[in-house]
Amino acid sequence: MFFLLFIFFIVSCFFMFFLVSKNVLSLLLILEYFMLLIYLMLCTFVFLTSSNMMMGFYYLTVVVCDSSLGLSVLVLLVRSHGKDFLLFNL
Repeated sequence: MFFLLFIFFIVSCFFMFFLVSKNVLSLLLILEYFMLLIYLMLCTFVFLTSSNMMMGFYYLTVVVCDSSLGLSVLVLLVRSHGKDFLLFNL
C-alpha cells in the first residue's frame, strides 16, 4: 500500500518537474521534494527489513550537499544574469 502511494507521489513529482520548468527555484524545490520521497521510501524499506539505519544518514548527507550545491548555482545564476528563469531554445 505504501509503495503505491510512493509511486503516485513520484509520478506527480515528475509531472510537476516537466510542467514547471521555467523557474530554477521551483525546479530545485521539486527536486528536494523528490529527494524527500526517496528518503521516505528508504526509511520504509529499512523499517520493514530491520536493516541498518545508517544508510538513511548517508543519504541525507548527500541530499544536503546536493541542495547546497543547487542553491549556490542559483545564486550564481541570479548574480550573472539578474534573473532565475531558464530559456530553452529548442
